[in-house]
Amino acid sequence: MTNKPCPSDHWNDGTDTCADCGAFLNETTPGDTFTVVENAGYEGENDRRSFDAFDDAVKWRDRWYSRQERERLHVEIRLDLADGTSTYEI
Repeated sequence: MTNKPCPSDHWNDGTDTCADCGAFLNETTPGDTFTVVENAGYEGENDRRSFDAFDDAVKWRDRWYSRQERERLHVEIRLDLADGTSTYEI
């Protein structure tokens, strides 16, 4: 994954999404997936659903979990790279 500037020179809202145009500012490699995870970073992590696009993972997470549930259940989105590694640093 490589960072790229917003094509419109807009600013990153802190989630690697342009706050003005909504463009995702990180390129992914074919085979990379974004997985919604409960209990993220703790023993007993539970993969809920995976998506090819970050925006789809965010939409699904926000549709299924309230802000309070995301905090209580430690719901995060993990980037699973095609090379077998993963990270929560998206």
